[in-house]
Amino acid sequence: LFAKDGVEVRESTWAGAYYCAHVLFLAQRHGRQAPTSIVRDRSGDPMVGFIHVPAYHETTGDGSTRPRRERHRHTARVVACALRGVVDEVRAGGTAPVRVLLTGFGPFAAVASNPTGDFVEDDASVSAALELAFGNAATEHLVLHRMRLDVDDVALDPAHPTSLPSALASFQPHAVVALGVHRASSIYRVEIDATNARLKLVDGEPPRHERGLPASARASRNRALARAIAAGARALGL
Repeated sequence: LFAKDGVEVRESTWAGAYYCAHVLFLAQRHGRQAPTSIVRDRSGDPMVGFIHVPAYHETTGDGSTRPRRERHRHTARVVACALRGVVDEVRAGGTAPVRVLLTGFGPFAAVASNPTGDFVEDDASVSAALELAFGNAATEHLVLHRMRLDVDDVALDPAHPTSLPSALASFQPHAVVALGVHRASSIYRVEIDATNARLKLVDGEPPRHERGLPASARASRNRALARAIAAGARALGL
């Protein structure tokens, strides 16, 4: 999608089988249901997507004291491209201002500092992304709702006020940009495939993670966010 100044963004077809994948699968399902607030892009894909963000030194709690804005400077650029591309695409269809839900995750297991939840909660880092994307005109184009999700079933429970389904219902976003951490490389991975592997879905019950549960459904491949990031990067000269 783009590679410049130490930042590389690529499409990925493996979102995993943990809460990152669950959030992507549920957001995709929501975006394809009717009625939905989610807008489709010109290729017919719902404007929802997931970016796997590379781990940084602070992820494992190594004691680094870098300022948060320094830690997140690459992520701010990628998110700026995503927001610019998403907003331009949705506005082209006549919708404005554009409501975007931006999510990250909190700590879990050996991830002492999750770079995605930390980014989403850091006003300075998010402001840097907005300024890069829109200059001083962000509020004219965008209504942004930020939330840090827990890495457990609370994130999936519609009855919980800090869950993804709750935010989708209350905020009624036109687009969703979800973030999660990975430790495989320094590349930002835009996930375009989602399955329900290890996600238990039973009518009348909240979704939940179940270890060992095989995939029984695959969401239609969705490149809406990947296209938006590429378009945003072009618009911003990145």
